[in-house]
Amino acid sequence: MSVAAPAVESTPKHRFQWRRLLTFAALILVIGAAAQLLGWDIRGWLSDVWDTITDISAKYIVAGVALRPSRRR
Repeated sequence: MSVAAPAVESTPKHRFQWRRLLTFAALILVIGAAAQLLGWDIRGWLSDVWDTITDISAKYIVAGVALRPSRRR
């Protein structure tokens, strides 16, 4: 009876994936172009969202972080 040698797992190289980034950027451009053609004001909506986020007081952010439930692993 022969014993097989344990297989050595090769560590995957974490390379930057240009194809994934370009696909994502193209998707964003297509969605933006479609929204523009349909007459949706995405820039105005994002401006409203930004104004709402910046209107939040710092004391509420600190309170939210302090009262956040802890994660247990």
